[in-house]
Amino acid sequence: MQGQRPARALQHYTSNFVLVNFAGTDGALWIADKGSGRCWVRRSRSHPPRYDAFAQNQYVPTDVDEVLTERESAAAPVMRKVIKSARAGVAPDLPLADKEDLCAFLFVQIVRAPRVKQWAEKLDSQALYEMLTDRLTSAADARHPERTFFRRMMEMPLEVGRVRPDAALPLLIGDEPCLARAQYAESDEQLGNGPFGVPDQVIMPVAKDVYVQLSLPDNFAGGFHELDIEYVKALNAQIVSKAQRFVAGPTKVSVMQGLSTL
Repeated sequence: MQGQRPARALQHYTSNFVLVNFAGTDGALWIADKGSGRCWVRRSRSHPPRYDAFAQNQYVPTDVDEVLTERESAAAPVMRKVIKSARAGVAPDLPLADKEDLCAFLFVQIVRAPRVKQWAEKLDSQALYEMLTDRLTSAADARHPERTFFRRMMEMPLEVGRVRPDAALPLLIGDEPCLARAQYAESDEQLGNGPFGVPDQVIMPVAKDVYVQLSLPDNFAGGFHELDIEYVKALNAQIVSKAQRFVAGPTKVSVMQGLSTL
């Protein structure tokens, strides 16, 4: 990733049809490099989902890219439905097929991330392909319940959140856009089964004013939630901390404010 401009590198890991939702009203998407503190702007355009993060890796079959691209393409209309509902102040009424597409999309965002890509390149190619395709089906192997990341997500209630208009602070997104938490994990390395583990919570900002969350049903009913400025600050701090290198948002001020939490 060294030498790549932030716009290209960030799009490499975070789907462009998501990034466009974080642009300002003028279409500008501000991208900051955590390491140098430099900030760039690009004009955001919506493109069909296309996944090619493994394309240059001779050890990974090209079918992996095709599977991930297919799942993202199916999720695009579901994401539009989720964002529209959240902005209207209601929880989306998703049929089972849409919930599956949403969960698959969140999983793909985890797979796109640079940390996972680095880990995946160390695996045997056939093992990687089988793992990714298995986890992108609802019929997970019952003999390996600890590996059923996707099935666990399907069982979690869905919550959508909208930033309150008076919060005056947008959500940010990074090159590790999806926050997955395991109940007893103190670090990513303790999640088990590589960087995936079995999640108890998955959170992802999907627009500058909307986020989605899946959590275990204990003390969590899902539905709709409004985010005040303190919640937005806390979530942005997690996004910035999780990002390996790049963070993006609708204004230079919001992005640099996010970096100031480091």
